[in-house]
Amino acid sequence: SVWDPLVVACGLASGGVRFALAAQAKLYEQAWPGDLLAFETCVEDEAQHWRGIRVRIGIHFGEVDVEFNPVLCRYDYFGSTVNRAARTEAACVPGMVAVTPSVLEELRNEGGGDTLWRADGGGGDRVWAGPPLDAAVVALERPGVTMNGFAGDITLHMLLPEALQGRANFAREWLRAKASAATAAPPPPKTENPLRALDADRYTPGRPASAESAETALRPVRQGVFARLRFSFERGVMEGAEASAPLHAMIGKVLNGL
Repeated sequence: SVWDPLVVACGLASGGVRFALAAQAKLYEQAWPGDLLAFETCVEDEAQHWRGIRVRIGIHFGEVDVEFNPVLCRYDYFGSTVNRAARTEAACVPGMVAVTPSVLEELRNEGGGDTLWRADGGGGDRVWAGPPLDAAVVALERPGVTMNGFAGDITLHMLLPEALQGRANFAREWLRAKASAATAAPPPPKTENPLRALDADRYTPGRPASAESAETALRPVRQGVFARLRFSFERGVMEGAEASAPLHAMIGKVLNGL
């Protein structure tokens, strides 16, 4: 965990994407507190498959620098791959999973070079139903994405499990609004994130008893996918939820069960 985002390392691209899609589905299925659902960005909408918090997940594939942290009893990851995953998450539609071209290429390699997409799923969406995911995944493109610290621009794909395809309409409107805003005016200054004091320990059940046992038991990922998750909260949402329920524990239970 890095402040309020969570960073997940996985050796296979397919494993990272499956985790991210399952996380979105499980978060939607949760029985969130009633006062949390009263907020505009958390209200239940069965037609568009919204309920509770909206999470952005960005995934990138590549090599990383890794070293063991004896204080936290875990491995820390550094380098451009981790930074690219962070930039990808920031460019993601809330409630979806954004992947870079390198992730798609690695998925092709895992699937034996099979065709990545099948016929359009309607509304300009593309749907993946083949290996290595072997599941229907709705995808929308976001072309021309520039990222701080990286040259040029890339096309990101926004993914959804088919069970949440109702969010595609929201995603198309969100992407159109972002494209219009980019040509109309410079972005507003960033504001402080209300979840900056997130306690990482709440997401780490069963921490090893010592640094030595952790370093022996854990296997670092030298090359793989790095998924970064961030919760799309406004300050009022967080304060209202924390007043009535241990929200962090609920989220941790969802992700730890995947």
